[in-house]
Amino acid sequence: MAKDNLHAGHRERVKERFLQDGLAGFQQHNILELMLFYAVPQRDTNELAHRLINTFGSLEGVLDASVDELCCVPGVGRNTATLLKLFASMNQYLDLQRHQPRLHMTRGEEIAQYARARNRGHKEEVFSVIGLDADCGYLTYEEISQGTVAATEINVRRAIDALLRAHAACVILVHNHPSGSLTPSVDDLTTTRTLCDAFHLINLKVIDHLIVSDTDYLSMRSQKQFRSIFD
Repeated sequence: MAKDNLHAGHRERVKERFLQDGLAGFQQHNILELMLFYAVPQRDTNELAHRLINTFGSLEGVLDASVDELCCVPGVGRNTATLLKLFASMNQYLDLQRHQPRLHMTRGEEIAQYARARNRGHKEEVFSVIGLDADCGYLTYEEISQGTVAATEINVRRAIDALLRAHAACVILVHNHPSGSLTPSVDDLTTTRTLCDAFHLINLKVIDHLIVSDTDYLSMRSQKQFRSIFD
């Protein structure tokens, strides 16, 4: 009973600290411990929080892990894994909601933030298109294919159908590099030229091709050696 009271008192202190000061001063394992309170009601979650961070390297690594990977950690059941994935998905959802309504091509950094949010956590390459109206306002975001460009043929017809349904006049190509490198590959360049040619035939202007990682992005149009692809 005394041990249960000790745990209960610790949980209340952590919750009150969060309610008063937010996450200021919290270390990663403290944040994870607080999250775990709501999935593990009876046990001390401090040790489990440390175990998860030691396994995946960081709080971000924990939230990026799959349900199956999380469940391999001793002490983590499917309910706990589901809660952790809910936190990760909610963060991504709020990022999308925060940026999507205001997207406009005159705010290039905001477009890039939105594209990064859409691709965060992907462990393989995903190729997408952003459809814009004639004033470069946001219309739609469509994922066209998954897998590296070298391994997956980009479905040009699917891209065209999605953009025509949205009545797009302009398009931004987007794909992620999970490795973190933003350097376009030969396949990236070939695919960009192929899509530019296909979209030109139906009067869709390709404004840019963004290559994104979790923390950064590259605009191919802004790179002098690639600019001629779009003109």
